[in-house]
Amino acid sequence: MKKYILTYSLLACLSLSAQHQLPIYTDYLMDNYYLLHPAMAGAHYEGIKVRASHRSQWQTVENAPSLKTLNAHSRIGPKSGVGAVFYHDQNGFQKRLSGKLTYAHHLNFYRGYSEINQLSFGLSVGVFNGSHDQSSFDTSSSDPLITGFKATESAFFMDVGISYNRLGLYGHLTAKNILYVGSNSVDQLKSPSSPRSIVLNAGYFIAFDRGFSVEPSFLVRTVDYSEILNYDLNLKSHHSFNRFYGWLGVSYRRGFDINRIKTATRVFQKHQQLSFMAGFQVKTISLSYAYTQSLEDIQLATFNGHLFTVGIDIFGDPYKPITIRGIL
Repeated sequence: MKKYILTYSLLACLSLSAQHQLPIYTDYLMDNYYLLHPAMAGAHYEGIKVRASHRSQWQTVENAPSLKTLNAHSRIGPKSGVGAVFYHDQNGFQKRLSGKLTYAHHLNFYRGYSEINQLSFGLSVGVFNGSHDQSSFDTSSSDPLITGFKATESAFFMDVGISYNRLGLYGHLTAKNILYVGSNSVDQLKSPSSPRSIVLNAGYFIAFDRGFSVEPSFLVRTVDYSEILNYDLNLKSHHSFNRFYGWLGVSYRRGFDINRIKTATRVFQKHQQLSFMAGFQVKTISLSYAYTQSLEDIQLATFNGHLFTVGIDIFGDPYKPITIRGIL
């Protein structure tokens, strides 16, 4: 049984490594939409937003997946925004390191800062470097995926996106890897000819009073070459007390693709997981946490996914009251 699960795990990891893009977890929900959508670079009106996150998974498994990200973005003038994203993703015998730079253009239709009505366009260009190392594996196994090879690959890529913010309503549409030029060192590490993916994300703030609102949202993601389609259904509550702001949230993720695990009876199950989140901000410092639990029947290990995000808003007004008006 463990052998079959290991074989499936290796296949899944190979598929994920070929995506050549930042893994999507729940960190975008932690005031971190720029991490996914280039059009959100500098979409806010003042200051520099800096966010750093760390995610760990399967604490009982050696060399379990972990992800570290760092991004910063800022408004430059009334209609421009710039940003940068760096991440390091490690999954046992696989490592990925990537960085990208972003420019965004914002068309403002508002009559004042109290009225948000903004259409944004974003373009990111970046580089990717990945390695796949099986040199420490026991090649005496009959598993055809274990060959003991070591491969590296690198790539140049481009993402584009469009975002719209209108008071409490927001929507984002991003196309990742619309331009991709890459290479790998050996034939065993296959690179898809079209690693593009589409991310659609939208939500709305329902304000009950100045200090309390509820935010339902969703995200849909497709990956061209692998026919992967999954969606997130999210709900957050926002609370503002004088100079303190806090929020609570829950996110349900479901995949339409079926995991096939070879056992005596052959098991079919769809990917699904549930995340619980909380965060707060005092002046210009914010801290968020998310816990993710898998809902699948068969698992490699208990899916204890922990995600921490720390943020700081530089050159912003630390005493500006938080108005429940949207993600800006």
